[in-house]
Amino acid sequence: MSPDDAASLIRHGDTIGMSGFTVSGYPKAVPQALAAHISQSHAAGREFRVNVWTGASTGPELDGALAQADGIALRLPYHADPDCRNAINAGRIEYADLHLGGVASYARAGCLGTLDWAIIEVIKVLQDGRLVPGTSVGNNQLYLDLARRVILEVNDWHTGSLEGLHDISRHIPTAVSVPRRLQ
Repeated sequence: MSPDDAASLIRHGDTIGMSGFTVSGYPKAVPQALAAHISQSHAAGREFRVNVWTGASTGPELDGALAQADGIALRLPYHADPDCRNAINAGRIEYADLHLGGVASYARAGCLGTLDWAIIEVIKVLQDGRLVPGTSVGNNQLYLDLARRVILEVNDWHTGSLEGLHDISRHIPTAVSVPRRLQ
């Protein structure tokens, strides 16, 4: 689907975990489309703000676009965008300055609330369903594990040689059958 169609699925009050760590590997098209939806909602007199979690700072296509649209209610754990910073300092965005390493523990324990969406930039989706991450990973696996719904933003600009570079494995525990001792 298009970034605009994907963004139209997100609702006021949703919490979104987005990929990225510094200014690489974060979704760009869907957040910009979401910012446009938010601006349209505000122009029609409807409130529309979302909570945003990332792995670290992102770039202007995510933090900047959403902050300019007055679309962020809560931002964590870290940011470096000037528009986002100005909105935080003006009191328009709640900000939780968490240590990056603590986000996963807090989120898994339920301390941060429910994660409605994971929006993750990938290079491609393999035939068996495995994802090939881009140039940064951050909290991608955490957000994929916790989110009720997922949007994958495929960035095919990256080189395919990144496939196999990442050492992320998702271990899914299996049930173990233990025979009962016969007497």
